[in-house]
Amino acid sequence: MSEIEITSSAPASPRVSVVIPAWNAARYLGEAISSVLVQGRVVAEIIVVDDGSDDDTAAVALAAAPNRVKVVRAEHGGIAATRNRGVAEASGELIAFLDADDLWTPRKLALQLAALDAEPRALVLGQAEEFVSPELGAAARARLAPKPGRMPAMVAGGLLCRREVFDTVGPFDASRAVGEAIDWFARARGLGLREVVLDELVLRRRIHGANFTLTHAADAKRDYLALAKAMLDRKRREKAGEPS
Repeated sequence: MSEIEITSSAPASPRVSVVIPAWNAARYLGEAISSVLVQGRVVAEIIVVDDGSDDDTAAVALAAAPNRVKVVRAEHGGIAATRNRGVAEASGELIAFLDADDLWTPRKLALQLAALDAEPRALVLGQAEEFVSPELGAAARARLAPKPGRMPAMVAGGLLCRREVFDTVGPFDASRAVGEAIDWFARARGLGLREVVLDELVLRRRIHGANFTLTHAADAKRDYLALAKAMLDRKRREKAGEPS
């Protein structure tokens, strides 16, 4: 597979590597990167993996933070493969993710780092909320009404963990079009890793009408149900002492 890397300089002694998978994400990517930059110097590198975009995704990424961003261009492989590629490129001892259309809250990493210092092998999460992208008109905003209130951020964008812990669980399952994060967390639980879910808001998930799980709702529902069944079956086999 032919791939091109566009690299800008990164600080020495990295701590947190932030992986942003991006496919035709030029419209929102700058905002996502800005929400990472406000976390401060604890962010050692921002790795944007351009998943075969045909818009200005790579240019937007480098313009947003020319001294902090590494852009890796790859053929289109889907979000799981794109996240995995970002982890492979990462040099930090800690790993975090952010989807290119979502936003971190300003104290996301500060809150999670404190929790991780107390429990180094934990998967540290927080709360998430949905919001409708401000540029949408009233009709679209009514149709795409977000879920009310906050919910546990059991998604890749809510996670902070040590690189060695991520590697213990293994990569996201690139064969899954949806549900790759649910599958990853299920495997982590199966290995006895604990989730620490903070009460504070750490992630804002943008609804804009082109989100994969919204525009492919029927396929997503079917795949999530199939994944849930597979997880339950695996749990039953484990309890029965059968090979998984």
